[in-house]
Amino acid sequence: ASARVLGEQCDPNSHTESTLFKALDDSSPDVVVEALKALGDLAGGKELLPALRPFYQHPNWQYRQGVVQALTKGLDRGVLPIEEIAGDLDEIIASSPFFKPTFALNESLRALSLRVEEGRHGSANDLKVL
Repeated sequence: ASARVLGEQCDPNSHTESTLFKALDDSSPDVVVEALKALGDLAGGKELLPALRPFYQHPNWQYRQGVVQALTKGLDRGVLPIEEIAGDLDEIIASSPFFKPTFALNESLRALSLRVEEGRHGSANDLKVL
């Protein structure tokens, strides 16, 4: 809950980012997933992508869902370069045991991939509209 509140209500600063990066080593999956999402709201791009990459193939699909949400938020905030994200998307395992008529992680990853492709082929002004 603390990580979620930090992501939703705090302005980016080095202390908050440092706290969230440390939370990625927590033994609780819930803490790690919320920290991943919150980092998407707060972290600068320079440290964000290297921190997310170890979770691209994590056995727990919820970690990977948190990664996709963080990548999407980082892209929305303009702190993650499209070209770097584009090169990483194929590395994220999109399967999950959680079943709905659609797979949430797969759909989120597909939406992010589409945005990245559109951004790569459009102008900088087009990306801001997304």
